[in-house]
Amino acid sequence: MRWIKNEYLAGAIRKIIWNRTQRTAWLFMATISCALAVHSTTLIVIRRERQITVAGDSRTKYGTQGPTIKVCKIERLNGDVFFAGSGMVLDTRVDGYSANEIALKGKPGTIAFRAAAFAEAIKGPLLQSARWGRQNAPEAVYREFWGGSSAVVLNVVFVGMENRVASISAVDFTKIEDAQGNPVRININIRSCRGSPCGDAEHALIISMGQTDAISNEINSLLTGPGGLPVNDAKTARHLVEMEITDRPDKVGPPISIVQIDNSGAHWIDKGVCAQTNNR
Repeated sequence: MRWIKNEYLAGAIRKIIWNRTQRTAWLFMATISCALAVHSTTLIVIRRERQITVAGDSRTKYGTQGPTIKVCKIERLNGDVFFAGSGMVLDTRVDGYSANEIALKGKPGTIAFRAAAFAEAIKGPLLQSARWGRQNAPEAVYREFWGGSSAVVLNVVFVGMENRVASISAVDFTKIEDAQGNPVRININIRSCRGSPCGDAEHALIISMGQTDAISNEINSLLTGPGGLPVNDAKTARHLVEMEITDRPDKVGPPISIVQIDNSGAHWIDKGVCAQTNNR
């Protein structure tokens, strides 16, 4: 996951960047059967003090030889709280391991509370999934989809408005292996952000998740260019996802779904395939 913030401090631009080693993302990954489905993704979150924009592609492929389908990757929880993620989000071989279902069943609370509760609920099933892959998948397949030691295997983000201020909590899940390459634990890193230190009306925080190779330099250029980030966040988010679609059509694909959340509620700029899901 990559966070980029720009703000003007004493007349200068300060950029804060967190980089996390990660595999290509939104892996509903399949190894030997279709119990796991593979889908890469590009997700963009742009946060200003009074507004959050979330955009994502919809390409998903089941198995190494399975069909390519389109899936909504932006999950609306109760109220105007939204959830999205990249990495190992589903394994039907492991009881209770569906990131979306765990997020949907979570208790209401602050964005930070939801993220912490989600992390606690999924870390056990996530470790079981990694162990299953290690024990049953061929070595090359396991490394391709579960990564090496200290690989980030899941990133998620919760977004919404709290007390009329935009709030974000992002969680990284890192798989730790022993000397023999066996998964032994999942490390959790939670970063929460709300209020003006995370970006105000003029200056934004950007989170990019999943397949982001083509857009890293573009994001830096947008944030450090004259006048900072353009004010139309939906247009910017769409532009960034489209860049990845052009660069990696084998991993990222249309249609693009875009939602904006502010103090008046959630507003779909473009539902894409999310229009097909009842609770959207």
